[in-house]
Amino acid sequence: MPELRQADVEDILQYITGIFTYRDMQDFGIRYDENKQNLRKIMQRLCNEGSKVVRHGNRDGMFRTVDGNSEEMRFWEADVNDYVPIQLPFGISQYCLIRPHDIIIVAGEKSAGKTAFLYNIIVDNMDILDTWLWNNETGASQMKQRMFALAPNMEIPPPFHAQWKQDNFGDAIKSNPDGLHIIDYVPVDMENLHACTHEIEGVWRNLRGGVAVIAMQKKPSTKTIFKGQEKTIRSDWAYGGAPTLFRASVYISLSDSVAKIVECKNPSPEMQRRHIHPKGKSWAFDLENEGTMFTNVTDYTG
Repeated sequence: MPELRQADVEDILQYITGIFTYRDMQDFGIRYDENKQNLRKIMQRLCNEGSKVVRHGNRDGMFRTVDGNSEEMRFWEADVNDYVPIQLPFGISQYCLIRPHDIIIVAGEKSAGKTAFLYNIIVDNMDILDTWLWNNETGASQMKQRMFALAPNMEIPPPFHAQWKQDNFGDAIKSNPDGLHIIDYVPVDMENLHACTHEIEGVWRNLRGGVAVIAMQKKPSTKTIFKGQEKTIRSDWAYGGAPTLFRASVYISLSDSVAKIVECKNPSPEMQRRHIHPKGKSWAFDLENEGTMFTNVTDYTG
């Protein structure tokens, strides 16, 4: 058998995209066991050059093809007043400006009101925005019960799309990057919490003029004694921690019947005019009507 040449490997790399391993190269005719030593030398040389392939992560034998593609951003032609007229619970739209390609994260404990938050967004926007619900939280019967409790006069079929999907949400959004995408919810892998951030990244990469609202689980509140008094410790972050914030334009925390703006990258024009940043703004609420309606909403300063 002829000795494997670098030119042979470079030819194969033209047909590989993304992350791959030595074993993956077998699909293109390279016999790893027979060419192991030579292939490793060639890949080391190509990685050192860095023009076609680079090492990926800390695991031996994992690589990523170099992606030199980019798209010009003609920012000088952009409309600075371009925003998405989305309505959010608690009047959050009055505090935070939502622009095309924005992601809103809703982090909440179990039964804290995440689905209620998302369903309210659907009902309040489905007549003006192309709205998609990507659901793996509830079954069809419970969804019907909750939706019609919130909007008893909703037309049939409803003016939004409801799809069952458990992961890889970015793949689904790719076919409609300009819609309003509601994701209920991103599942948690407790042995790989960074998988949550990968899902967010996948959504962000495939959005264009649309907006995504993503529900995520977070740690339950805990109680502690401080100076003789009981104090509630609430985590603002979803499982996955602070990295779940990186792509979020608005980040909402739901805990113990309290909603809080954890982050807001673009305060509304009114907030800017008044020199007020809405970060930390909080509301107390009750959850009624099949767990779909926020009632008794008041400002919260605790």
